[in-house]
Amino acid sequence: MAMICRIGLHKGRWKKSGEGCVQSRTCERCGADSVRDKHAVNYSSTYDPPGSCDLYGACECGRNTDIRTDHDWGGDRDTPWRLVCSRCGAKQDLYFDGFEGY
Repeated sequence: MAMICRIGLHKGRWKKSGEGCVQSRTCERCGADSVRDKHAVNYSSTYDPPGSCDLYGACECGRNTDIRTDHDWGGDRDTPWRLVCSRCGAKQDLYFDGFEGY
């Protein structure tokens, strides 16, 4: 077995294996077989609930779901150093390292 394979750094292309999101590969150096799940999550284009910044996604296989937060920092500010999301009202502070003037 190659030294690099002993620490888990195998070499080879992942290939779709059967149904769903299962992929497999055989290491080109040592011949070890590996299996993993590689999900492809598709996010909706509708924010849920309305007025929030949450986008829900589901994998094609139906076994994995995810939530992605997508704020709209469109330039609204409630102070010179704080952005406000125009969709949900979340606030993001801006930090200036070494900036003298505030």
